[in-house]
Amino acid sequence: MIALDKIKHLKWGVSITTVCALATIFIWKPILHPEVILISGVIGSLVGIGKELIWDKLLGKGTPEFADGYATVWSSLLTAILIYAGYTVYLNYSI
Repeated sequence: MIALDKIKHLKWGVSITTVCALATIFIWKPILHPEVILISGVIGSLVGIGKELIWDKLLGKGTPEFADGYATVWSSLLTAILIYAGYTVYLNYSI
């Protein structure tokens, strides 16, 4: 069973990546190359790693765990890949 804390990290990774990807699509759609959407996964990953390093470790406001950062990175990158695939299919097969 997945710990409740890891589920929160998965949700935040998906949420941050989705918001970044949708903002990228809606703002820069006329000049967008679909590969740019993958940057949203990197942003979500950096937020997760930054939270573990800065908030938890340096500021001491939580417990830094590798598994928390890993859960956020994994969910962010997987979400970015899925959005990229869906957007690529949409661009190639839209009527």
